[in-house]
Amino acid sequence: KEPSAVDLEYIRCVLECPSIRSIMWAGAKGMAQPNISPSQVLDLNIPLPPINAQRALVEELDLSLAQTAPVTQSLRVAIATSRALRQSLLFTAFSGQLVKEKSLV
Repeated sequence: KEPSAVDLEYIRCVLECPSIRSIMWAGAKGMAQPNISPSQVLDLNIPLPPINAQRALVEELDLSLAQTAPVTQSLRVAIATSRALRQSLLFTAFSGQLVKEKSLV
């Protein structure tokens, strides 16, 4: 395609799409570390609407992602806190401090 007919940010968004990523990884080669070759990426059939539509889609996606960013960050913090609490609880349990015996005196 003509470079003027393709918005690179649109291509970035398409390549980050989970369904496209699964297609790429399905064709990955290598055992220990699968790799995707540039030719595999170039062989992808990417829908290419008119340039104005590409830019509008990128703008809309960026806006949506910006709106979800605070929620995503809160979830990351909650997950990290949950993991730390879990580790602390396990340490307390396995060190015998979770359940202390009561004396009968």
